[in-house]
Amino acid sequence: MIAEADMQLRDRIRRYGELAELVVLILKSVDLTTIPVLELTSDIRSLAQTTIELPAALHRRLKQIAAARGTSMNAMVNSAVLEYGKKKKK
Repeated sequence: MIAEADMQLRDRIRRYGELAELVVLILKSVDLTTIPVLELTSDIRSLAQTTIELPAALHRRLKQIAAARGTSMNAMVNSAVLEYGKKKKK
C-alpha cells in the first residue's frame, strides 16, 4: 500500500482484524468504476506487503473492475482508500 493510503487506514484501526473490515467497507462504499486510479510507481515494490482476505464476491468484482480499467487490484485498493479518505475529510 502506498504510504498515504497506509496512514489513512492506520489512523482508523484500533484492534486486530479491523484492517480487513475497513478495506471491505471502503471497497463497498466507493464507486470503483469511476474513482481516479493511482499510477503506482516502480518504488511501490520496496514497501511492505499486506494480505487482506476479501469476501469471494467482492474479490471477483474488484478483479473484474481492475481488469476492465487496465490496472491492478493493488492500484484499485489504494485508489479506493484515498478516495474514501477524501470524502471523510469533507
